[in-house]
Amino acid sequence: MGSGSIITPSFPSVAVADIMAAMTALWVIVLLILAEPPSTEGRQSGPASARPADTAERQPPAEDATPTPEDILRAMQRERPGSEVLPPGSAGGRDDWRNKPQLWPEGFFLIEKTGTVKRQGEDWWFHFEPPLGDVPEDMPLLPNTHLETMVRMATTATSPMRFTVSGEVTVYGGRNYLLVRAVARAAPPAETQLPAREERIRGDAATTDVMDVLKRQAPQMAVPPSSETGMRAGAGSSASDRLLAEGSPVVRRVGRVLREGAVWTFVSDAQRGDSSEPPLSLLPNQVVESMIREAQRGGSEGLVFTVSGEVTLFFGKNYLLPRVATRRVDLGNLRP
Repeated sequence: MGSGSIITPSFPSVAVADIMAAMTALWVIVLLILAEPPSTEGRQSGPASARPADTAERQPPAEDATPTPEDILRAMQRERPGSEVLPPGSAGGRDDWRNKPQLWPEGFFLIEKTGTVKRQGEDWWFHFEPPLGDVPEDMPLLPNTHLETMVRMATTATSPMRFTVSGEVTVYGGRNYLLVRAVARAAPPAETQLPAREERIRGDAATTDVMDVLKRQAPQMAVPPSSETGMRAGAGSSASDRLLAEGSPVVRRVGRVLREGAVWTFVSDAQRGDSSEPPLSLLPNQVVESMIREAQRGGSEGLVFTVSGEVTLFFGKNYLLPRVATRRVDLGNLRP
């Protein structure tokens, strides 16, 4: 040994990894002891062989251990709802909408549908023959000159009269309404028609005789004069002089929505100043439904609206079908 050398003590070599593994094993043993549930021997029911497995399932994993798929599944099962979840459309689900009749959207058009008209209370309904499927067989009709013509023809006929109608559908209160735009008298069903009588035309027949035979053999289809009522509206008494013709436009008319008995009416500012001008009864559609909802919050005086729409005429009375309605807000002194 030289005089300039440094002497260092020698220690046994111990791997750091071995020390960490020993400490981890010690902590795992401590956690298992603390997490072990109290003994319930003698109070558990069931086979004895099943109790160790149950205890193992209830034992949580170590904090530093990675959870296995089985641990995640058991945790999800513990957190699931206590009652069974019913799938949509099942017997216990909320499927009341399946029992409600289907509705056509606002503005939908029906083209050449055949049926009869009948009265229910104060309203006239159209009964579709044959039915249209999922929708109701009967639909209330909105009053206009076409409906008046149908009513006059149906009430004076000696047998049930069938019509072919085309019209516009509205929606109000969860129900469809039909505004007839075109109507024609339909031939009776095939089973009720009388067998056609064959008429032969003689070779020496006159022209008038030939025309008479052709008229009798023509199909029994006739378009009723729907404009007749509108033409009579402007003549006669002073009350009819104030009536508007069928289809008259109402453009940005300012007025209030008020209730008169069971009927909602639109009273314009001009009508409020001139009591001789009657209010217009509102025909049901989605615009009217929104107006009524707002008017019910506005008190007995009614809210002011700016309305655009069209007028109909039915048995000497005008009705209004609004297309656009905006509420006018009183700004007080904040006006320009």
